[in-house]
Amino acid sequence: MGIFTKSSVGMEIDSKEIRVAYVEGTADKPIPRLFARQTLPEGVVRDGKVASPGELATAISALWTRENIKSRDVILGVNNQDVIIRFAAVPDLPKDKLYNLIHFQSTDYIPIPIHEIELDYSVVGKTSNNAGDLLKLLLVAGRKNMLNDFIAALEAARMKITDIGVSMLAAVRLVPEQMRNEPIVVVNLSNDFGNIVIMNQNEPGMARTIAYPSHIQPFLSRLTGQDRYDSYTARAESLEKVCNFLANEIRSSVLYYRNQEPELFFQRYYITGSHARDEGVLPGIQQLLQTDVSLLDLSSLKQASTLAGESSSDYTVCYSLAISGLEG
Repeated sequence: MGIFTKSSVGMEIDSKEIRVAYVEGTADKPIPRLFARQTLPEGVVRDGKVASPGELATAISALWTRENIKSRDVILGVNNQDVIIRFAAVPDLPKDKLYNLIHFQSTDYIPIPIHEIELDYSVVGKTSNNAGDLLKLLLVAGRKNMLNDFIAALEAARMKITDIGVSMLAAVRLVPEQMRNEPIVVVNLSNDFGNIVIMNQNEPGMARTIAYPSHIQPFLSRLTGQDRYDSYTARAESLEKVCNFLANEIRSSVLYYRNQEPELFFQRYYITGSHARDEGVLPGIQQLLQTDVSLLDLSSLKQASTLAGESSSDYTVCYSLAISGLEG
């Protein structure tokens, strides 16, 4: 009768807006109920970090009231340069000893004192060398002061944070099942930062954040602003600058990874995020990379795609985060 229906909200916050996906059901059968956004005043969030927790809390509350969102269980996705991802290979140890090894030797992997970060890890595979069996780890660290500012804002808005995830890793969840055993590249083009994740046999092999440099930011704005159709010449120049920058970043990341794994050949690239739907960006990158580049959005999920509309790539990360809140 739906009395015990589980629900979850996936949330992303950047300098422009708050985006949420509200889902019910189970992780293997999620039922999307709502996709919504709330524009933020300039300066509330800067470079993916909270500058004014009080104003952010007010905006979150306004979004919940306007959309009448029932659930206050939130999975928050963070995407800024205070989130650090590293990969490591360590001895195959019992769980308690592995935890101690990572935390006592954290500065070997993350160049920040342990008391300044929240550190988590997951085992993503196994390997071996002359020394014996090794565990392949994905390490994720976030600066505590950055995370605490988000937590303060959501708690002031009376939200319950059930987890905090990394936006770039969340996007990978929606890669089509049939492609997950192939080496693929997932590019998330959010409003504040770009992210590149390389997947090898369904294991993350590389993840990095790309800052949009100051000379590129005006061209990005020109592709999405109200004046984006005012001048064909200006738009063509913007598209060329943006696509060349992104293609070079993607190409250099893939080349770097292939220097370590030279037998890999990447035939499939996925692009998602707010700038992924900027007209001309996807075909422009595809032409420069000379490979298959596809939009990673919610189009394959009929109900979700209908609710999200043309902006479904904006909500890819939110939807993935919300689904993770239905697990367990």
